[in-house]
This record gives sequence, C-alpha cells and structure tokens, in this order.
Amino acid sequence: MARAAAPASGAPATSSRRPVSLAAAIRSPTGASAGLLMAARRSEVTLLANVALALEYEATCQLAEHRLAAGLDLDDVGIFIDSTGGILARRLGGSASRC
Repeated sequence: MARAAAPASGAPATSSRRPVSLAAAIRSPTGASAGLLMAARRSEVTLLANVALALEYEATCQLAEHRLAAGLDLDDVGIFIDSTGGILARRLGGSASRC
C-alpha cells in the first residue's frame, strides 16, 4: 500500500505509517484513505509509491467489485487514477499519465 510520509510542515511523523488504499478511497469518499489523498493534493502529506504499486492499484480499482461499489465506470476510474498519479508526479517534479 502507498504510505503517507510526514507532513510538509515538519510536524511529527505520527501519521507516516498509515496505508492509503485507493480502492478504499473510491469506495468511501469520506473515509480515512480519501482524506489522506485530499491532504496529499493540498501538499500536506507526501504519498510514496513505485511503478509496480501504481499498476496494482490501477488494476484493483478497475475491478467490478470496487467500481460498482463506488458507482463508477471505467472512464471514471481512469480519471481517478490519472489524478492520483498527478499528485505523485507533482511531488517528484515530473508528470504521470496512463498508457
């Protein structure tokens, strides 16, 4: 699972080991995983991931089990994955998009 790194503000890293599940975030937009993604979008935390993990999350989020529970179609999931990749890339100073 992706992990949220210490807050950019230099606050204690007490939340640095909380896993972020993208499937949980799309299924429960008011839950903790979605909250961590929103904090990362605001640059309050840094998400850490690698290519293999990103591909696994993309495949997992595209499963009917998760898409249907979230009320999303494949295009919606693609937008979500692209947005999350953009958050990761912004922190790395690059760009990310699906193939």
